[in-house]
Amino acid sequence: MKTLSSHSQVFRGLVLMEQAQAKARHLPASLKDLVQIRVATLIGCPF
Repeated sequence: MKTLSSHSQVFRGLVLMEQAQAKARHLPASLKDLVQIRVATLIGCPF
């Protein structure tokens, strides 16, 4: 959180992404989790 608090644009982007994912109702929750993991893998996200 300390890193995010010192980089407001990154924090804002994270918040917007989380809000968009929470609003997405087209996929079951279990499938959304798999999609998030796959996308993170594709873009090389270490988390």
